[in-house]
Amino acid sequence: MLSLTPAKPVKVSDIFLSKEQINSQTPGNLLHTFFTNVRPPKKVLEDQLTQILRKYGTPKPNKNKYNKAGKEQHQGKVVSTKRPITKPLTKEKSVLNSVRTALSEKKTVLKPKSPEKSRPDEKDVEKSPSKKTEVPEEKYLTLEGFHKFTIDRAKQDIRSVWRAILACGYDLHFERCTCIDTRHAQKACRKWSLEMDVALVQYINRLCRHLAITPARLHPHEVYLDPSDAADPRVSSLLNVPVESLRLRFALLQSLNNTLESFFLPLVELRQTHTYQNSIAALLCEAKGLVFYDTKVTVMNRVLNATVQRTADHAAPEITLDPLEIVGGEIRSSENTYFCQAARQLSCVPSSQLCVKLASGGDPTYAFNIRFTGEEVHGTS
Repeated sequence: MLSLTPAKPVKVSDIFLSKEQINSQTPGNLLHTFFTNVRPPKKVLEDQLTQILRKYGTPKPNKNKYNKAGKEQHQGKVVSTKRPITKPLTKEKSVLNSVRTALSEKKTVLKPKSPEKSRPDEKDVEKSPSKKTEVPEEKYLTLEGFHKFTIDRAKQDIRSVWRAILACGYDLHFERCTCIDTRHAQKACRKWSLEMDVALVQYINRLCRHLAITPARLHPHEVYLDPSDAADPRVSSLLNVPVESLRLRFALLQSLNNTLESFFLPLVELRQTHTYQNSIAALLCEAKGLVFYDTKVTVMNRVLNATVQRTADHAAPEITLDPLEIVGGEIRSSENTYFCQAARQLSCVPSSQLCVKLASGGDPTYAFNIRFTGEEVHGTS
């Protein structure tokens, strides 16, 4: 049961798992992974397994009904199935006759049994099978018991059940989203090329833009290729890739981008890209196709927020735009556009006055304010 490739098939009705088997941390034991992730955060796994087996477990049936000697095994006694051998009863009759004569001579001596003599009977009662039943019988987990536990647990906390299923390598469609073992994963990764990685990154960028989330929040089980994606030439190299290999590769790229965004990129001097061809910055430039778009934007926003030079004590620069310059007139040139009007006025403003944090919140701070000729503006615009 604990191995994914058993030596010979086993019937489901013959599977009885003990607490030690479920708690065994062997490769392929998905029950240990399932119960570890489904348990409450402040509960020990062994205590939880004890309670589960006590409520949902069943005693293991004893199939060895007959032993090697041919005797039928029962809980209370062992009855021989062999045919009894008949012997002459002369010796037994003589013993019985002697006992009868002794009893007839001592009839007056016989008295009711005293409490002291009744103690051996009490000992016999203690040795009876009813005393042994007080010991809790070991229970085992079957498929039916596991099914009942999962249903009851889903009624209490459905998120813990989904979390346990995902930890075992299956998605919300009950399809495998991870490889079976490390060897299978390494074999699948050997087939990937740089072109396939770049195509996967581009596909993830479009998928995250469609879902309005970042790749860091995208779970591998949500990565799949629709039949409509087959017409896109950019993902043509990913059409014949198994879904578990596709999701495993995305998890690798996701981990790579999280590491680059959190620890690596803030420590790299990117200005040495063209000066030193063997520098880390140059290598990152060559591997830019493996970096998600949101990762680049996040790093850029951090740089902008870390290089603020204008404080709240200084007023924002203000430019004036004239809408009449682009209205009317036979000669139309690009110099009369809003962009050129703003560029002419901002060229006289020091760049340090434009270095502010990114606009956010209810009262954002902008790099400069705009005022239109003939129109009164209240607040910032």
